[in-house]
Amino acid sequence: MDSEPQVESRLVLAATHSDPDDAMLAQSLRVLPYLHELYDEIVVLVSPDTGKRSCELLAARNVRVEQQTQQADIETLGLARLDTLRRGVVNASHLHFCDWDRVIHWAEFYPDELREVTAAIPHHDLLILGRTARAFATHPRVQRDTEAIINHAFGLAFGQHLDVTAAARGFSRRAAQLLLALENPEPSSGNDCAWPLYLARVPDLVVGYAATEGLEWETPDRYADAISAAGGLDAWIANYDADPQRWEFRLRLALLEVGAVNRWRIHN
Repeated sequence: MDSEPQVESRLVLAATHSDPDDAMLAQSLRVLPYLHELYDEIVVLVSPDTGKRSCELLAARNVRVEQQTQQADIETLGLARLDTLRRGVVNASHLHFCDWDRVIHWAEFYPDELREVTAAIPHHDLLILGRTARAFATHPRVQRDTEAIINHAFGLAFGQHLDVTAAARGFSRRAAQLLLALENPEPSSGNDCAWPLYLARVPDLVVGYAATEGLEWETPDRYADAISAAGGLDAWIANYDADPQRWEFRLRLALLEVGAVNRWRIHN
């Protein structure tokens, strides 16, 4: 196989984004100047139901806004994330892959840490970005309990306990293209586990891990009114955890991810 032409050093933010009500737009616009300082390019793959105003205003501020062809769910999310890598890697030597809601929270509340992370990404082929114990504990119990199961199963297969469920990664161009070349990529949200399990088996790839504060739970950023009406954040989170439908959804997600662990731990 012919060697690929060298790409100049360019760090690209490749983000997935779903925001039907434009609820993240104000925060996005606040932090965009800082994000443009950190990244050579910002590519955002938006869901079909994301608000038109968000798409237009992000594009007007030098964000490459790309459209998903169809709405992803937890069984097809891995393919949407792979599509995000495909669009982001075009002009990249390295990628920071992250959900948009998480990266704008990170930029607003932990900008120095985010700068440190972006500086570390080019020194790795895969940099798994997880959460400190404090950041993990900010999430509601429905996420903590089910994601702990996923992380435990991943650790059994990987040989080291890591937090892999924040869906944030740094990739070299080579690592991203290895994932894009897979004949049967992981289609589901189980790519959280599948991608590092696969890449860790590739000779000479540099794999690292960083536990971060900035990947704390970002969802409260856009629910200030509901939090106030509930009587504060603790009461709002208690109500959030009290919904059995959320437990069913998170348990289904955990089953998909643990299934991916079992499929990819023996991948050649």
